[in-house]
Amino acid sequence: MRSSVSLLLICLLPNLAGAWHSQGHVLATELAVEASQDIMPAFFAQGIETIKHCSVDPDVFKFKTDSRLLSRKESPNHYFDLELFDDEALPETREDFWWWCLRHGQSTGKVGLLPYAIAETTYMLSLALAEHHRWPDNQAIQSKCLVYAGLLSHYAEDACMPLHATVHWDGRVLPNGQSPHTGIHRRVDGLLHRVPGADQVTVDPNSLVPFQSLLAEVFAHIQETHSLVEPLYALEDQIPALDEPFEGPPELVALVEGYLHRSARFTARLYVTALKKSALVTIPDWHEREEH
Repeated sequence: MRSSVSLLLICLLPNLAGAWHSQGHVLATELAVEASQDIMPAFFAQGIETIKHCSVDPDVFKFKTDSRLLSRKESPNHYFDLELFDDEALPETREDFWWWCLRHGQSTGKVGLLPYAIAETTYMLSLALAEHHRWPDNQAIQSKCLVYAGLLSHYAEDACMPLHATVHWDGRVLPNGQSPHTGIHRRVDGLLHRVPGADQVTVDPNSLVPFQSLLAEVFAHIQETHSLVEPLYALEDQIPALDEPFEGPPELVALVEGYLHRSARFTARLYVTALKKSALVTIPDWHEREEH
């Protein structure tokens, strides 16, 4: 199923990179939900199919319609090219980052907005979970939590794909700053769900420590992802095409197994971070969610 979705994206959006193919997002999200099921509210794991379904939607938001309004707005949420950002810490908000780009002759569309997409969606989930604490039997609130969790998982897992953290996103960037479009991005996108050891990857629930300084720690995670770019390119010639079996080499298998584990663990940590932050939310007296 994912192959057809991927081909549709490529046909409709030839200038935009995808992320992990749909099956990869679904697999990593499933592992994340399973790892956090004893920490999150019971309805969370019970709604795993909805979370997995919605984990693909941010890529759907980039589909071409009769306008580029949504796709152009959505695309920068999926990457952050670290070579274009030379400060030690991210500005606090998207608006602050827009001003940073303006001062440095950059644009948010060029550099990307992935860390903000992750942090903002984590806070969206925390607010929905805060409502769940107040109205635990409200099915609409539970459904909303599952949708937000799915969207969050997509951005979180994109932050674990090395080619989403670099200007070398589809081959080594050319002297003019353009991508050569070698096809490596599409080949790597298709690896996560095909890695031979995928069924052996698990996440230790005891490792799911909530983030304390969310945006800063998300940024640190993307910096760590960027450190995986060179090891990936070292194996470029051995990355199979989508229609070829994934049989190794062992170094590539180990690398992709690491991607899957990082994706699931990072996603699950964001879930429990949202849960922890939800307890700090003060719901105003005028806000009413009871069903009538």
